[in-house]
Amino acid sequence: MPPTSTPSLQAIQTASTDLNLGPWSYSKLKLFENCPRLFQAKYLTRKYKEPGVQFDSIPSKVGTFIHTVIADCLEKGVDKYHFNAVWIDLSNAHRLLSEERDIAHTLKYNTQAIILKLEAATNRYQLNLFLEKKICISGLLAYIDFLGITSRSKSAIVLDHKTHKSTPERLSLVQDQLSFYALCVFMQYPSLHFLQVGCGFVPDEKVALENITPRTDLPDLLQAWGTRLNAAVTQIQEGTFPAKKGPACAWCKDSSCALLPKKNR
Repeated sequence: MPPTSTPSLQAIQTASTDLNLGPWSYSKLKLFENCPRLFQAKYLTRKYKEPGVQFDSIPSKVGTFIHTVIADCLEKGVDKYHFNAVWIDLSNAHRLLSEERDIAHTLKYNTQAIILKLEAATNRYQLNLFLEKKICISGLLAYIDFLGITSRSKSAIVLDHKTHKSTPERLSLVQDQLSFYALCVFMQYPSLHFLQVGCGFVPDEKVALENITPRTDLPDLLQAWGTRLNAAVTQIQEGTFPAKKGPACAWCKDSSCALLPKKNR
């Protein structure tokens, strides 16, 4: 069987620019794969609006708050006093409601434990630390919570923080997302030989690191993600946007979708 040619990221980027799509993030591609109709409403016709308070705003707001706490404490160094002060200041700045404060408080000491583990890893491996790192390269976009690169820039650690518990299904989604991040980081930093990716699950108070990925895996990453991106762009060029039933049906505002519950139309 002849080898499959790798779709060109440059060609995908050119086509995406012509379609006025902008760079592809993991969440944007995943949205298209989950429901092309919802993707169309959000990025093309602009009919879709993010859900309001009645849907998933509280977990999202708490997650954003905890991400900010982790980044702030790692950037400035953390001790018990500093952590508590940051927690109070940021909870006020984020204007957390009482219900949101209760949810966040159940994760407070787990958050501190995650920070201490990451700080220890940073010191142990003498990492140059980048927090909330934005990488935009060859039409790909990644926002990485924790990127630590060794002083000689030969290896790195990439971590994504999650404020929900780890389950087999969520772990599978996280591994997919981290694979996308690995591609972006290897492309952004050509001198890296090895990359360790993982996820910090705050409710479980653990940092789960996956196996080390060598740069020799880059062709496979390019093939896998190039194929998925090329399939999405080709379908968009053809104007094909079938609806797929999923959790988004509960709050999607696209009244033309036959899958949408009647009460939401």
